[in-house]
Amino acid sequence: MRALEKYLMPFAGALMVIVPLYRDLAGTGFPGIGFEQLFLIVFGAAAIAIGLWFEIKPISWLFSTPRKDIARVAIITIVLLAVVDLTLGRIVPKLRIPTRYGWNFSPGKESKSIQDTKGRHRGISVEYFDHGFKRWPVSENGNPRVLIIGDSFTAIPYVSNGEEWYSYLEHEFRSLQFYVFGGFGYGTLQEYMVLDDRIDDIEPSAVIWQFCSNDYQNNYYELDRETYPLNNHWFRPYLEDDGIVYRLPLPFEKLRWISYIADRLLVMYDYRSKSKIQRTLREQGKTQFDYGNYRKSPHMRNAVEVTKTLLKKVRSRVGDKPIFFFNACGPFTEEDKAVCESARMNCINNIGDDIIAMENSGQNLRVANDGHWNFQGNKHAGRMLVGYFVKRGGIIKQ
Repeated sequence: MRALEKYLMPFAGALMVIVPLYRDLAGTGFPGIGFEQLFLIVFGAAAIAIGLWFEIKPISWLFSTPRKDIARVAIITIVLLAVVDLTLGRIVPKLRIPTRYGWNFSPGKESKSIQDTKGRHRGISVEYFDHGFKRWPVSENGNPRVLIIGDSFTAIPYVSNGEEWYSYLEHEFRSLQFYVFGGFGYGTLQEYMVLDDRIDDIEPSAVIWQFCSNDYQNNYYELDRETYPLNNHWFRPYLEDDGIVYRLPLPFEKLRWISYIADRLLVMYDYRSKSKIQRTLREQGKTQFDYGNYRKSPHMRNAVEVTKTLLKKVRSRVGDKPIFFFNACGPFTEEDKAVCESARMNCINNIGDDIIAMENSGQNLRVANDGHWNFQGNKHAGRMLVGYFVKRGGIIKQ
């Protein structure tokens, strides 16, 4: 028994080294070593060296050592860990540092293959221009300008440039210049901040506002926190008491900000929890874009009121020029109608509903294992919007 105890600490250290490396050793993990792996490897190697060199017998030591000595060791260990934690927090870059919008997008071009529908792949080329915009005309021709703002349904990285839903508006209304911004995971406040920063440069004659059902979640911290772990795990700006605050909608928010080690370990838990639920949803043939339960939350009423306030700010910034509002993510609800009308916007109430009706009839309009529109989904949404504006007499009536 004593011989086994002699090697207990080296054995524990060996496990600490092997466990974080088993995926790499088996050829199933990502190349390279992350912080969590490095942390375990260093402490594991130290445990092996100390155990073999000093022949420490932890069980015998624990039961034969006076309690005051055990308490001293515990206190010293805690203090050392705190010092290491604080030091790492000062010298190693944080995982999340909030920017003005929460997170930014840069110009760039990417060619890739996506699974447009189950079992069918398409090669696409996606490019983003100045300020992260999907459209930012290089040359000005003096024609009226239209600003389109939305989230990932507008950023839409699943079709090539020229295949997005707004490309159909560009083809139909060639006398207009389109400026398009879509922010992955953005809520109404972030989109308003982009509009506020760029509207004086663009001077649009009309604005098209692409809304999403999860914007209510993104606009109100308590509702955003309630949807963990399927929410966005990043610092986000929220409108509170008519001021902007940056908060992290995750459990142990303050601890993550204070403790470097706790934040890294909790990030591992966040990722695994989200991946597990997403995998279960995919196995059930669902996507994470099922927002029906949000409406049942006790926080929904406050989220709607905050959204109304934000859209009124949009109206104030745009002035009397027309703003067109539609929900791309789901059915047009009573809440959507209320927030749209509160800002005196033109409510296009059929896009999400018609897409859902087409899907119920058997058409596949979304990317495999994802809730965003695929090529056909963008095509149908674009044609529906063209039909709406043609019937209206144009985006900007002459």
